Amino acid sequence: MLFEVIVGLVLSVCICSLLRFLPIPYTLHLGILSTSNWNVPESGTYTIVDEVISRFESTHPYVKVKYTSGIVRDDYSQWLSEQIVKGMQPDLFMVLDQDFNTMASLGALKELNSFIEQDQYVQSADFYSSAIEEGTYNHQIYALPYQCNLKLMFVNKGLLKKEGIVVPDWNWTTEDLLRISSQITKDSDFDGIVDQWGISGYTVDDTIEAFGLNLFNDEGNTAYINQNDVRQAVLFMQEMAAVDQSNFSGNTTEGFDSGQTAFAPMSLAEYKTYGPYPWKVRRYSTFDWTILPMPSLNSEQSRCSLETLMMGISATTAHPQDAWDLLRLFTCDPEIQTMMMEQTSGTSAMVQLVKNTEIANDEVSWDMLDFALSHTKAKKRFRKFEDASRLLNNGISKIIRSSSDLDLELLDLQKQLNSFLRE
Repeated sequence: MLFEVIVGLVLSVCICSLLRFLPIPYTLHLGILSTSNWNVPESGTYTIVDEVISRFESTHPYVKVKYTSGIVRDDYSQWLSEQIVKGMQPDLFMVLDQDFNTMASLGALKELNSFIEQDQYVQSADFYSSAIEEGTYNHQIYALPYQCNLKLMFVNKGLLKKEGIVVPDWNWTTEDLLRISSQITKDSDFDGIVDQWGISGYTVDDTIEAFGLNLFNDEGNTAYINQNDVRQAVLFMQEMAAVDQSNFSGNTTEGFDSGQTAFAPMSLAEYKTYGPYPWKVRRYSTFDWTILPMPSLNSEQSRCSLETLMMGISATTAHPQDAWDLLRLFTCDPEIQTMMMEQTSGTSAMVQLVKNTEIANDEVSWDMLDFALSHTKAKKRFRKFEDASRLLNNGISKIIRSSSDLDLELLDLQKQLNSFLRE
């Protein structure tokens, strides 16, 4: 009897000792959107997330990953803020580009440079430079790109051919855009009504990006509006307004869809949503069309801003290495990123994945998309960026329609913006 007791005690001690060295099961909490970040219909989010979780849990058997479903984009920022205030911040979460600077400056995100430096499978050079810059704050990386989006230019090849105009190459400029649009805009049947237009929906933001304008300082407390390059951009916008279909009163034609407009900017996400992957748009099947990168002031500079849905690790997570492993799977795994491109409206920010993807399609090539992504720039973000941008857009739109002195109008807008930024 004594012997059995001794054996039992020894076994208990051994088991307890062994258990000390076994991982303790725990849960990683994940913060995700249930809808597209680009305001288009999307249904593949959970399929990808569940696949990532399944793969992660198979290699991390003592970890369970849970997430709250049904959080739409418009509610996500508030939901995440509430979780942080409650001390319930997810270990890993998606970061909207407009929220990134606030999250990083408040210390809500863990710095990722140390993880990248120690990980043999991940390098910042794996991603397009503007995508990495989107997740960088004070020269440190705090988030990696999960998916991205950018603007492209739809071109009605048939309409250009009818007018004897050659489709521009990828390096086309704003001068090319204005010249061709001016040639196209006309009353083609001589009934006294303009029925053919150069472009539809070219915005103030499109021009700002094409001209490479830096209108705010890094701190977001000063606007630079009353300067010559802005003046030239406004003059260009006034000329473009005269060939933009959306500015013709009484016009009932539906933009690019009508076949009577040469150009139309559209986001890559919108393009993918209109037809089945890869790259087939049934909506525009009634005429011959193609896609170009957005034009820029000159061939060397960026052509548009990159929009990025990022993912970052909570600064307060108790399990940083496992959170990094999960983040790496979402953002750096070629199979997951390919699945993301096939089932969502976003595209990958991984250079080699975009370059090595093979598709059979005449309208767009991955080489062109690689060129376009390589000529994007990261958005300059600060606390009042969204509101300042709206004020800027409204102000410039009024100036475009105004007949008042341009210099005085720009000076007045600069004063308004600086007053707002310094409140």
